[in-house]
Amino acid sequence: MGKEENHLSSLATLVLRLVLGGFMASHGAQKLFGSFGGPGMEGTEAMVESQGLKPPRPWAVMGGVSEFGGGALTALGLLNPLGPIGVIAAMAMAANGPRRTADLGDRGRGRVTHNQHRRRHGSHAGRPRQIFV
Repeated sequence: MGKEENHLSSLATLVLRLVLGGFMASHGAQKLFGSFGGPGMEGTEAMVESQGLKPPRPWAVMGGVSEFGGGALTALGLLNPLGPIGVIAAMAMAANGPRRTADLGDRGRGRVTHNQHRRRHGSHAGRPRQIFV
C-alpha cells in the first residue's frame, strides 16, 4: 500500500468515525438532555416504560449514556473499542428489545389500517394495507 493510499484510508476512517459517532452522540443527547428537539429524560423514561422495561429510569439512562458516550468516544477516537461497543449495545437493544407484534394473540391491538393512517396523516396513494405501530 502506497503512502497516498494510506492517507486516503486514514481520511475515510476519520470521516466515517466523525459522521457515525456524531449521529449517535446527537441521538443520545436527544434522550438525555432534550437537545435537537428530543424528548429529554422524562420522555425517554416514558417510552422505555411503554415498552415494558422495569424499572424505566435505569434503562433510559443506560440507553442515553451508551448512545451519547459511545458516539462521542467513537467520533473522537478515544478509548477504542469502548465507543463502538456502547453504540452496538444500544442498537442491539433497540433492534431486539420488547415491542408489540401482530401475532395471532394480538387481536387487532396496535394495528392501524391504511385508512386510519390516511385520516390521521393525509392521503397516500396505494391500496389499503395494514401498518403496525
